[in-house]
This record gives sequence, C-alpha cells and structure tokens, in this order.
Amino acid sequence: MKQQACSRFVGQVLLALLLAGPAAAQDTGPYALTFDMELPAVSVAYFPDMLAPVVNPAGVGFGRGLEVMFLHQQNLLVEPGQASRPSSAGAEGLFFRSGHLGLGIQWLRPLEQDDGFDYLKYSLTLPVLSVERSFALAGSLEILDPANNDADNSLDFSLGALWRPFRFLSLGLVGRNLGRASLNGVRSRRLLDVGVALRPLWFAPERLTLAADYRMVEGADDPPARFSAWLTLFAGLRLFASADLDGNFGAGLAVDFLHMGSSGYVGVNNGPDGLDAAYLLLAARASNLSGPGLVVGHGRTVRIVLDSSLSAGPQPSRGLFFRRRTSAWQVEQALARAVDDERVDSVLLQVEDPELSWVMVEDLRRQLERLRRAGKKVFVHLRDADNLRYFLACAADAILLNPGGGFMVTGPSVEALFLGGALQMMGVRAEYQRVGDFKTAVDTLTREQPSQAHRQVLDSLADEAADTFFSAVANGRGISRERAQQLIDGGLLTPRQALASKLVDKLVYPDELEDYLAEQLGHRTSMLAGYLHERRSPRRWDRPPQLAVVHASGTIAYRGTPFGGMNAHRIAAILEQLRDDDEVRAVVLRVDSPGGSGAASDLIWRQVVRLRERKPVIVSMGKVAASGGYYISAPADVIVAEPSTITGSIGVFAMFFDLSDLWASLGISKEVVKRSRLADLDSTFRGRTPEEMELIKQNVEAFYKKFVELVARGRHRQPEEIDRIARGRVWTGRQARQRGLVDELGGLSRALEIARQRAGLGSREPVEVVHVPRPGFSLRALLTELGLLPRLDASLLELLDANQRMLLQLATMGGNTPMTVTPLLVRLH
Repeated sequence: MKQQACSRFVGQVLLALLLAGPAAAQDTGPYALTFDMELPAVSVAYFPDMLAPVVNPAGVGFGRGLEVMFLHQQNLLVEPGQASRPSSAGAEGLFFRSGHLGLGIQWLRPLEQDDGFDYLKYSLTLPVLSVERSFALAGSLEILDPANNDADNSLDFSLGALWRPFRFLSLGLVGRNLGRASLNGVRSRRLLDVGVALRPLWFAPERLTLAADYRMVEGADDPPARFSAWLTLFAGLRLFASADLDGNFGAGLAVDFLHMGSSGYVGVNNGPDGLDAAYLLLAARASNLSGPGLVVGHGRTVRIVLDSSLSAGPQPSRGLFFRRRTSAWQVEQALARAVDDERVDSVLLQVEDPELSWVMVEDLRRQLERLRRAGKKVFVHLRDADNLRYFLACAADAILLNPGGGFMVTGPSVEALFLGGALQMMGVRAEYQRVGDFKTAVDTLTREQPSQAHRQVLDSLADEAADTFFSAVANGRGISRERAQQLIDGGLLTPRQALASKLVDKLVYPDELEDYLAEQLGHRTSMLAGYLHERRSPRRWDRPPQLAVVHASGTIAYRGTPFGGMNAHRIAAILEQLRDDDEVRAVVLRVDSPGGSGAASDLIWRQVVRLRERKPVIVSMGKVAASGGYYISAPADVIVAEPSTITGSIGVFAMFFDLSDLWASLGISKEVVKRSRLADLDSTFRGRTPEEMELIKQNVEAFYKKFVELVARGRHRQPEEIDRIARGRVWTGRQARQRGLVDELGGLSRALEIARQRAGLGSREPVEVVHVPRPGFSLRALLTELGLLPRLDASLLELLDANQRMLLQLATMGGNTPMTVTPLLVRLH
C-alpha cells in the first residue's frame, strides 16, 4: 500500500516536470548547465547525503546526524604537444547537512584569464515529504551571486524525489533550474535528471552499486546518459568511477575512517585530440555518525559515567527542564559494541550517584563479563560503595574507590511493609477472598506482621539474594563465599579498611584515573568519552527488519493514572497494530509489572495470543513480572527473566473495605436506595454478608482456574502441575527457571537475540530495534525532576509509585473485580 502510493506520487511529479513550459535553448557560455562545480561519481539515485543540495534535494529526507564535506576542483589545461598543467580556474564547495536541513556554498571560477565570470552559489535544502526510509521529496532554493561585478543576484530552485522501495533498488528524479535563473546575462535551461541505481550482489548488497542517469534538457533532443559504479574493496577503501557515451570518464579512490574520510577523483575528457585529463577533485568529509572504515588509534579506553541522569528506560530522554538523561539500555549497548571494537582495549566505568536496581546491575554485569572474556580490561571507579554499586564493580578486573568516599556495603535484605495496624486504628476493616495462602498481597493491608506463608516467601527471596551477592563478591575478589560474607558482616568500613581487606584494589581520586590506567595498561590512555552517544550511519536503502520492544510497565489498569501505571487499552492497541505490521518481524514484550486488574490483564493477554499467531513473541521480564505481569507473559513463545526477577504469584484475590467505623467517627453517613440485592456490594459504609462473601469466593476461584489453565496452555503443561507451583507463590527468576515458569535467564539483549533467531534473521544482519510506547508523564519523574524525590521516604515512594494504582483503587472504592497483584511493598535492596 505504502509503495503503491509512493509510485503514484513519483509519477505525478515526473509528469509535472515534463510538462514545464518550453523555452528557447541558449548556450551557457563558460557556465555549466546547472551553475555547479564538477562532482565525483554521483547519481541522483545514489550520492553522499551532504551533497543533497547539488545532486538531489530529496537526500535530506533520509538525513540523520551531522555531516560536512569540502570539495576542491582543480581544472587542468592541455596545450598542443604539452602535458596537462594546473589552471587558475576551478571551484571550491562546502556542503553541510544536519538532520533534514541541507546547505551548500560554492565559489566557482570558470575561466582562467577572466574573473568577471566568477560567482558564488548558495543552496538551501528542506524536505517536503518523507516516508520513513522509503520515499522523500524535497526542494532547494538557490542564490547566484556574481562575485566581481555589479550584476544582480538571481534566484532559482529545484525539486527532487527519491524512492528506495527495496534494499537493492533506488530511483531518483530531479527537476533543475525551474526558476530559470540568469547569471551575467546567461539564462539557464530547465533540466530533468532521472536516475536508477542497483545493488546486484545479493550476498553483500552494500558492497557494489551501479547507476545510470539520463539528463533531459529543455529544447534539446537526445538526452545524454552517464553511468557510475562504486565498489567497496574492504571497510575503509572504496573505488568509484563514471563514464558517458561520448567517451568521457573519471575514476577515484576514497579512504574512510569511522568519522571522517578523504577522496580523490580525476575526470578525463574525450576531445578532438584524444583523451586528456580535464580536472582533479579532492574531497574531505566529517560526520558525527560512525560508519565502516579503517580503524586507527588502537589501545583506546571507553569512559562511561553513571550518575543521577541514568534512567531505567529504553532510550535516552530529556527531563522536564531539558536535562539529557542516559538510558541503561544505551549503556548496555555501548558496552556490547566495545566487545568487538578493535580500537578499544579497556573500559572505565565511573559510578557516581545513579539510581540502580538489581535487574539493571545484572544486565551491566553481563556486559562487563563479556568484555573481560574478549580480553578487554574493565575498571570500575566508585565514588561511594553500597550494595548495588559494589555488586556491579565485582564484575571488573579492578575496583577503584574514591579516598573521600564511603564503603557502606552491608549485604542484601528484603523488606515488606504492613499497614494492617494503621488501618485498624483508623477504623478500616478489610474483607477479602483469595486463592492460596501465598497470595499475600492482601497481607499488606490486613496484617501487622507476615503470615507463615509470607515469611516463607521472604526467607526464600533473602536466601536467593544473599547467595547471588556473596557469590559475586567471592568470584570477583578471588576468595571463598564464607570469607566474603565474613568481611561484609564485619561492619561499615572506611576506604582504607576496605583496601586493607582487599575488597577494593586501589584508592584513586577521579583526577588520578588516567595515570592509574596508563600504569596498568602499559601505555598512555586515550579516552573515548563520547562513545556512549556514538551513532551508526545507515548504508541500507530500505529500512532493515524491525524488532519491536513493547514496554509493559507499572500496575495494570484499563487506563493510566496521574501516578503512572500501565494503560491496558494502549498496550493492547499497540500489540494489535504490530500484528499487522509486516516490517516488524518479531516482538519482545518487556514486562515490568506487579500485576493489577485481572480483566485488564486479560485484555493484554488476548492480544499477545493473537500476535503470536502471526510472528514470534518473546517476553523479557524486568524487575518484577508477577501475578498479572505473569498472566500477560504466559502465551509467549519464550520467556526470559533475570535471576533476580520477582515472578510467579499465580493467584487471584478480591478485596473490599468496610469504613463504617471511620465514617461514623467523622459524623459521615449515607442513605442507599436500591432495587437489586447486590447493588451496593462495593459500598464502604457497610460490611459484606456471609452470602455475599461466598459469591465473591466463587468468582475469585473461577478466575484462578482460568489463570492456571492459560498458564498451563502457554507453558505446555498440565493445569495440575501449574497449580502445585502457583497458589500465589512468588519466585525469583532463577527459581522460576527451575520450575519451568521461565525458559532462560538473561536480559533484554538475550531476548532480542532469541527474537532475531525466531524471525529467521542472521546474527550479523542489521536490524532496527523499535521501543514502544514512548515514556509518558509519571509522578515519580516529576518529583525527581523537581528535586523532591530524595526527600521522600522509600516506603512512601512505593505507595506513590510502584503499586499506587492498586492501593488507590482498593482504598477508595474497593475491588469488585478479581485482582492479580504480587505482594505489595516488598523491596529487595
């Protein structure tokens, strides 16, 4: 559909340009037909993006990043019986592109002995229409400025279209001199350039490009043709050439580095006396996008700073007042790039004051371990050490600590908050029905201390966290697990005590880091400080296959709330859209949710089931994917969880609040007139009768049975097997893996690898990872941006953020529908 629309549009543009009003052809004298300098082998269907203002304006429609090119044209003169010699005639050009804006400045000197014909040409290019990386339409406004006389400036414009429907085909169309500008009394003629470019090597399409261009000149017959070719010998070295049917040709060589490059091109004319070198072109380019090129400067160190700007989100963002935030995913991908980067022999991770989670640290540790296996040295510098920062640092070759910092590593703990006593003092009585003693979400609002089942879950989580943490310390420091726990149990340490205990390798101030690294690496350090934001230059003509990551985060509800949470309707709509999007080859559902409304969870579950009918669906579990979070995960082809992920909690409950004592103490009463028996079932002004509680129990049990059956179907197990490990029981990712609730342990990167494999995409084939939906407003983000977050108590934060949607619903209106929520306010830190 999209390609057919583009085809019609291109046809209409072509017809409009061909029907441009006729005019008498005029000789251009010393000027080229387009008043432009000579260019190296280019085609209106294929050219460097920064040359869009003079080759094809539509090139800015595909623009990314910042690129600049300088071109020098040296004309050559040939006298009878003599070799070619340099001429004072020639040109210089500076071409610039930033995003979708193009700018060209040319100084042209067409005649050697007469500077009266010298002129400047300015070109400003803006897009008109851009359809992803498939089709673009753009125009250029041009100003011709005579340099050495009083002639008036002249305006002109051009219009270009570029269509790349496939990876191997590109079509270009440009109408030039549409305003018929005049320079020193010479008026231009309208031109129509049509070009087609092919990439015939199916096994490596970007290695060879062939192009043919035809130029139709107003008032002239027999349009000339020009043929061009570009061949990449290997990354960083390219050959290119062009020729026409009159025997004129040219050839050049380009040497490329990651962010810059240079090239030379010689043009040869077929004149009456034979072949003569006509001009020489020299070019230099620079870009903030990295591309295939020769690698220089080995022995570089990637420096990444983790501070308060670090966010757990999928992509970098800007805060309320435009402060740039770095995403954990961005850091992880930068570390993954460094594994295979020939320039890099080491990584320095400076940990200042980031907000970390166990899942985030496990992802980063995994990449640090990959770096070490690849032979790269990894150094972690801690401004202060706490549990998570030290857990991360134990994956490094060396742990460096700021001498003025602290070492407050105390080992992990699990906390659970109980509000039952407070609610009872307020005159609030909770009434509930649940399936399974392990469905302890209700305990938070009904008890003052954990039940035996709740205690069992907390002990299990604490044992798992302790084993993971102390094993990491033991492996990282080369000591036994018992010794690791003994050192941590010894109490808070000063930096010098931590060094004496060999829990850190060196006390180093930030300004001493480069000297320390030089000593350890055996060479002078060269920091790659901008490595985190390095972007790749796209070389494909079409968009690469897409893998979509759908972020399902927060408490599940039908609609979002001012406090955040997951909008089930929005997530379901996205999944339905991805089902019909042929460009998306597989979907990763990134679940970070404690659950919520059972009916809202079922809405998402249904769309996951339908999506899986069309393409692979992989679930990647974050910090928590339990209860309703597991409900929406169950239908996936593969479930990947972090070892510390809180998952399972396959159970259901319903809760109501009797606030009659509270209302009475406040002098508040309500009169209810009803005509059906259960019309005021969710009223907070009375308690539920035994008969009503039995009806609620039946409803909850029916939903639990459905929950177990859909999990059994998704896990290819019998319902009886699932019931034995369900009953509301919470498991870590590692425990869930042992019980078949999870298929693999790993992070989002591993889930994307599986999605790539399931979609039939090769490990080296470029793919585009698309994250949806974009982060929206949340109270926590606002409080953080305003600087209020650090002053809030952690438990209050949990009330306002992680489980706010369910708490607000239960506390204000009761729960007249089954809820699938993991135990509330349980924190692992």
